Amino acid sequence: ASNNYPKMAISESIGWMIGVILSVFASWVGAASKLVIRKSWKLIEGVEETDLSYPGLFARSRFLHSLGLLGMTVLNPACGIGAMKFANPSLLAPFSGLTLVWVVLFSKTTTG
Repeated sequence: ASNNYPKMAISESIGWMIGVILSVFASWVGAASKLVIRKSWKLIEGVEETDLSYPGLFARSRFLHSLGLLGMTVLNPACGIGAMKFANPSLLAPFSGLTLVWVVLFSKTTTG
């Protein structure tokens, strides 16, 4: 018996899965970035920049803040665009709310 179905490349048959994985990863990166920025502010909360009893605290805070901004402005959008290359946006739409879920789940443990 001959198979009359058109042959699909592997990338076409699993492309939607790659898109979903990238979308979930983008939501995780977005949440982690938001939490890192929040942590950077909580590190220096109530500490004056002239206080010398916390050496390196402000440098660490600036590093975390920069890392969070990099994730939110570069990594998260890049993963989102990559996800739309592989999967239909209507399939990816439900995953856009995952960022909020990750933030709620991990905010207490990461930012205190």
